[in-house]
Amino acid sequence: MVRMRTRSVQFSVSQGENPLPNDTLLICEAEDPLSMEARKGELFIIVESQQELARHRQPLQLVLRTVRKFFYESASFSVQSALRRAIIAANQALYEYNMTQDQTKRVAFGMTCVVVKTQDVYVAQINPSQMYILGDGQLRAIPSSVLWRTIHYTPTPVNVSSMMGSTLSVEPEFFRAMWTPGETLMIVTSNLASVLDRDTVGQILRLVNPAKMIQALRDVCHTKGVGDAYGLAMVLDANVADEERAVSGGFSSITQQLVLAGDTTGLWFARTIKWLRGLLLGNDDSRFESSAKRWRSITRDEQQRMTRPPPDVPYVVDPMPNPVPLDLGESIESQAEALAVAKYGKRRGIPVPEKPLRVIDAVDVEVPSTPVDTDFARRNAGFRVQVTEPIRYGAFFSTLFQGLFVLRWLPKRNSDSRRMQSATRGEGLSYRKQRPPFPWAMLSLMIALVSILFFYGKNVATEHRLQRGENSILNAEQSIQAIYDSANETEATQRIEVSRSLLDNLQQSGIITATTENQQRFLAMVTKIEKAQSVVQRRSYLDNLTVVAQHPIKNGVFSTIVIPPPSDGYANVDSFNYVYLLDSKAGVVYQTPRDGGSPVPMLRPNDQIGEVTVDKVFDIAWRIDGVVALAQSSNNGPAVYLFRNGNDWNYSILAGSLEWQIGERHVRMQSYGGNLYVWGVTPANILRFLSTQIADFPTPWIQNDGGLGIDTAVDMGIDGRVYLLMPDGTIHVFQAVPDGERGFEKSITLKNITPSIQSVARLIVTGDGESGSFFILDSYASRIIQIEKRTGRFIQQIILPPDSPITLDNLTALAIDESQVRPELYFANGGVVYKAPLPEPPLPFNQRVDNVVLPTTTVQTP
Repeated sequence: MVRMRTRSVQFSVSQGENPLPNDTLLICEAEDPLSMEARKGELFIIVESQQELARHRQPLQLVLRTVRKFFYESASFSVQSALRRAIIAANQALYEYNMTQDQTKRVAFGMTCVVVKTQDVYVAQINPSQMYILGDGQLRAIPSSVLWRTIHYTPTPVNVSSMMGSTLSVEPEFFRAMWTPGETLMIVTSNLASVLDRDTVGQILRLVNPAKMIQALRDVCHTKGVGDAYGLAMVLDANVADEERAVSGGFSSITQQLVLAGDTTGLWFARTIKWLRGLLLGNDDSRFESSAKRWRSITRDEQQRMTRPPPDVPYVVDPMPNPVPLDLGESIESQAEALAVAKYGKRRGIPVPEKPLRVIDAVDVEVPSTPVDTDFARRNAGFRVQVTEPIRYGAFFSTLFQGLFVLRWLPKRNSDSRRMQSATRGEGLSYRKQRPPFPWAMLSLMIALVSILFFYGKNVATEHRLQRGENSILNAEQSIQAIYDSANETEATQRIEVSRSLLDNLQQSGIITATTENQQRFLAMVTKIEKAQSVVQRRSYLDNLTVVAQHPIKNGVFSTIVIPPPSDGYANVDSFNYVYLLDSKAGVVYQTPRDGGSPVPMLRPNDQIGEVTVDKVFDIAWRIDGVVALAQSSNNGPAVYLFRNGNDWNYSILAGSLEWQIGERHVRMQSYGGNLYVWGVTPANILRFLSTQIADFPTPWIQNDGGLGIDTAVDMGIDGRVYLLMPDGTIHVFQAVPDGERGFEKSITLKNITPSIQSVARLIVTGDGESGSFFILDSYASRIIQIEKRTGRFIQQIILPPDSPITLDNLTALAIDESQVRPELYFANGGVVYKAPLPEPPLPFNQRVDNVVLPTTTVQTP
């Protein structure tokens, strides 16, 4: 397994007189695979305080050292538990330090601790520092950033009583996330976090390189005028070289590696020998028990024989007669002569000893302490005397060691062969003991039997596993087929979730990889679920995508797209053949041909138009026969209304614009009926400039907001009614009543949409009156949502096909070209503008589910 390795870079920016101390950051990375950091996790700590840290170095070092010491010395296997104990110990140490100081010298710290262990990220946090992590394709702020949820953000002071050192008890907030190679995170101080919006953080974290991330943070500090700030950027890499070093460096020398290999091999060999010995000879305990029983029986018989009295011999006067000689047949000389004649064909003189010797072989003595067997030798005196063999200790120890180290590995011999034998020494006789042959046939038969049983059991287990997999696949196929039999979309959605859980279990069990047929069936089931889910969730897929324009500046973003309507007899027809784009951050207006091409700047900052110098362009729109713009004049002057006069720009100063409160609002401009409508320059209202009185003071259009909080609206649309789009996707409708006030009419909210709406960016209104649709740009889910204007019914959500090579991760602008037979969608993904035909809305579930076809996206570049 390849070990994961973190790469981190820290930074600090200081504009004060006292430089920031380096002790605000503590990084404990694993340099050795056997180190405590590699076993328990790499520790990263950042400390922030409301006081000046340069004057509190001693308590700062005390806190950092205490956290590190208690975390790595903790005996707990839980990272969260060890981290919590370390932070509580550091808080207690800081609290005791504060109690020994004057009130003016006491200090309170906020802290963010990050522990990276393989691919798990554990976070313990005490406000006010902020952490951002890009993991699994999602961007998260820990804790959740207020700046991302609201348009107007007013910094609130940090509660010092919740920081370390203020009280004796403190409880950090814990978070956990999964990390994969190439994903990033960063930790910054609260003053820097207050100026970082979601788009900026996403662009910085997608740089992947920590050095580039730090440089981007420095640029943000310089641009936003942030004073003292510091932080840390990290990326997770997979380092194969470190893993190889971890394997080879696990022992201090080659000798230790060889010793470990030898010990492992010896242990395996000893276990194998013990197993084979048990098969051949049986259990040692049973053999030793039988030997002990036999020894006790021999000892008992010998004791009984020694205690019996000798037999009574009757007294006779005559001497004992000599015994009759035994008839031993022919003599040895005659037998040797007969053998020589049979072998050589002639007689040979064979020397024969005069008297044969009787020899006793005493090697196999069973009872070493007291000899049991005796020999009766005939004496010339005519009577028999019992002669006892002396004890031979050499033979005893030889028999003992032979039984321990040799005979225990051989089959058990017959006890009769171990008795003492007498033989007459002669020519051609052998006195060597003959051991029984090794039972190779029995061993081979046993090995064959074990092999057959092994392969048979393996085959049975494989068949059982395949059969069980077949049953699981059949259950999944039946569950997917039940989706098509659903009565409504709600029931189909529930059955889709059940089918997906069954497919997940199949994928985790490894059944689908057992055979090629299983893989094909699994892919077919996945395709069916995708088709059914597309219909249930009313998904439509973009087809025939064409690249219209690309931003001439790297990392540039288009925020507004303006498509001219059909030219119905206007003189300036040439202006209808272009698409107009706005980069609101740079304040530059571009034009590009409808069929695609390179964007050409039309209006830039510092352009001189008459007596006015353009400072920044807020928004653009189409009015009657040309594009118009809303801009800020230089030196914080009044806002100006810019319009085209042939190929030149003219302007009109908008009355009352010096009182506008823009701030961080989204400034939107729309033109309807020749009038000009501006949103975002005054709280919770729209300013209307009449067609013939552009230079006069405007009038607020909304007279009754219905008690709604509309100040956070992100976009507006006008078709006689006024529509305001809220961040959660709700559309508030305002209507002008004849001879009455202009006020709130209704709200349109999408409830049954999957996935649910998180954050939207733009609103486009098509058609007049009750006809037409709403088009909402959902940048969070990378989709375009179409809603029926009259009823508020959800029509479709337009996304890219799953196999598309394009990724829509930064949707910023949207426009509809209704001049074509089939309307066309124009949308901007960061600095690239695409166009595609508007897909046909999907049919209801019971009419379309069996015939869904996923299109393939084609990208055309001019």
